[in-house]
Amino acid sequence: MKRLIVLAMIALALAPGTWLRTQDSGRLAPFALQAERLATDPWTAAPFTLKSVWQLDSPHPDFGGFSALAHLGNGQFMAGSDRGYLLRFAMTDDGPAAGQLERIGGKSARRKRDVDLEAMMVDDVAGQYWAAYERSNSIALYSADGRELQRIQPAAMRDWLNNSGPEAMAKLPDGRTLIIAERKQSPGGGHTALLLPPNLSAGHAEAASFSLGPTAGYSPTDIAIAPNGQALAVLRKFDPFFSRGFVAKIARLDSDEIQPNRQWKAEAVVSLGGGVPLDNYEGIAIVPNDSTDAGDCDVWLISDDNFSALQATYLVQLNWAGCGR
Repeated sequence: MKRLIVLAMIALALAPGTWLRTQDSGRLAPFALQAERLATDPWTAAPFTLKSVWQLDSPHPDFGGFSALAHLGNGQFMAGSDRGYLLRFAMTDDGPAAGQLERIGGKSARRKRDVDLEAMMVDDVAGQYWAAYERSNSIALYSADGRELQRIQPAAMRDWLNNSGPEAMAKLPDGRTLIIAERKQSPGGGHTALLLPPNLSAGHAEAASFSLGPTAGYSPTDIAIAPNGQALAVLRKFDPFFSRGFVAKIARLDSDEIQPNRQWKAEAVVSLGGGVPLDNYEGIAIVPNDSTDAGDCDVWLISDDNFSALQATYLVQLNWAGCGR
């Protein structure tokens, strides 16, 4: 019964207009990243093969809730949380290391609408990054040291639903920015999506609308783009019949197929399972694997534990065979 009550609270936390997570502790606490590599069963679902699973943890009171993941190059990653924190870590031969947890935007960014980060992408300027916030339906640019440099609210996003706004964001090879809403809002039943012009800092009046779908009851939680324009979207659904309350899929799409006022449909969808622990996966990053000649990529996933004792922060590494072709 206790488990069902907790799962019901998680479901409410994911519903529009609710906020059940504990607020920022406001405490300055020392941070130490703990990473444990889990023993897993083999899992392959073409074109993906499981390589490793790490469970991340920390005694820091504000560790968790990671809803976005980005690769900075040279094995450096950052993950953003819906409490407004940024986790920086390096992926070494021994696993995630050298972790650092910092507030995004400084101490002044404490309102719910200013910290509910759901998506991130690296900017063209070295060290800078963009973050999308679903409660304010805005996108903010940050410096390498976490200072907010600019915040924009595209006109096409202003009426997106509360707690159901921008959930996934990525930059296409041609420089345009792709943003997808969490909830189904398009007339055709898909998830509302936008394409913004290459230079976000210069303006956003030319946004083109389209939709992502169909997703069979799943919600998009993040998206990443390979160098050749192939995209991977994480799809999640709450299901109380599974131990942690969630099931997830990866949808493969071609960014060249995006057309204004049309539905962007997946070429293939793979359900996560086997040695991949089921949880609330909300972040994805694609990293070309230069150590092979096969044109493979590493696909990284991170889960949002909702600060729940029934969930965990997992960092999953998959091999994507032939992602460069």
